[in-house]
Amino acid sequence: MTARGITTIMTNRWYGVTDRGTVRDLNQDAFCAPGILVGRQDSARREGEFLFASQAPALWAVSDGMGGHELGEEASALAIQLLTWDVQKQWSSLYSEGQDPKTFISRALREISRKLNDLAQDQLRPMGCTLTGVWVPDETPSAWVFHVGDTRLWRANSTKRSLQLLTQDHNLAFGRSDGQGKNILESCLGGGMDEQRIDVFPLEVARGDVWLLVSDGLEDGLDQATFETLFWQNVMSPPMLAEALLNQSLPNSADNITLLAITWD
Repeated sequence: MTARGITTIMTNRWYGVTDRGTVRDLNQDAFCAPGILVGRQDSARREGEFLFASQAPALWAVSDGMGGHELGEEASALAIQLLTWDVQKQWSSLYSEGQDPKTFISRALREISRKLNDLAQDQLRPMGCTLTGVWVPDETPSAWVFHVGDTRLWRANSTKRSLQLLTQDHNLAFGRSDGQGKNILESCLGGGMDEQRIDVFPLEVARGDVWLLVSDGLEDGLDQATFETLFWQNVMSPPMLAEALLNQSLPNSADNITLLAITWD
C-alpha cells in the first residue's frame, strides 16, 4: 500500500505487562494498546500485532495513578478509558479535517483532568494520574506523542544502535544528578491541579524502531547501565524485552511497574 507517495507496509508487534510489585497493596497503573485496555489488575500480560498500512489509527498509552490506594487505581483506569473513547470518537475525524493535533489532544487531556478533579470533590485527597502515549492517526509514517507527568517513552533503532528518552519528567528531579524531588510532580492529570504542562509532539514511524512506554516504578529498581544492557540484549523481542526489564526491577522497586514494548518491522 502507498500513502501520499510513501510505501508504509510495516508490521508492528507489541507486548504489555503490568505488575503490582512487591510492596504496594494495589496496582495503580493502567495501559492500553490496539483493541485492549488493562486497569485495576494486580498483574496482567497482553500482546498483539498491528499492520501499519491497514489497521490505523492505533493507540498505546501508560498511566500511573496517585491519590492513595483506590483513588489512584481509579484515576489511571478512568483516564485510559476516557482517552480511548476520545480517540475512537473524535481524534481521527478532527485529524482528517486538518485540525492541529497539538490543539485537540491537549484539549482532550485537559478535559480528562477536569473530570478527575470533579470526581474527587467529595474525597479527602485529590485523585490524579500521569499519562504518556503514542497515537498513530493513519497509514502515513507519522505518529503523535502526548505526555503528562513522569511516565516515560523511550525510542531505539536496532539498526542504528541508538537509544533516546523522548519525554521529560514533569517533576522537580528531572535534570538533577542527585535525584531529589522525584516524587514531587509539577504536572499531572487531576490531582487538584487547574493547569497542566502537556507535551504533544510528532514522531516519525521508521522500520527498525522500538518504542518503550514505562511507568516510573521501573527506574526505581533499575539503574541506567543495567537498563541499557538489558534493552539491547532483548531489543528484537517485545515479550523478552518487557519481561527482562520487569524481572530485574521488581526485587528492588517499591512501586507498581508497567511496560509496553513496541517494535516496527
